[in-house]
Amino acid sequence: MTATYALTGAGLALTYAAGPVSLTLTLDATHNPFDGEHRLEGHQLTVHSPGAGTQVSGTLRYESVGRGGPIERERTFTLYLPDAPGTHTDPAELSATGAVVFADPESRADVTPEYRADSLTGTVSVAAQAPV
Repeated sequence: MTATYALTGAGLALTYAAGPVSLTLTLDATHNPFDGEHRLEGHQLTVHSPGAGTQVSGTLRYESVGRGGPIERERTFTLYLPDAPGTHTDPAELSATGAVVFADPESRADVTPEYRADSLTGTVSVAAQAPV
């Protein structure tokens, strides 16, 4: 089934396509230095369907110039989405909610890892499919 989620939260907007799998994640300055647009394809994402809903995990990477060479930072995330509605003979766009949790695995001030969670609201669009 082809489903596309368009969701927003505090300081972020995302579009997740379930088939083929892709994610566009736009973060504002509150996510510095990871602010900006990130495009991740299926091979960069891990998708789990533990029962009710879907979990999508990935890693954002940031590189800056440092005195001894490049400084690389990572932030992992897990996106929690509801199941897409069943087969429709007409295209459908329905309300959807979800959540995203960011984790910063690098130690700072003896706190590791550092988490940030945001709730998401928006829509899920399902393409029409021919009856079986």
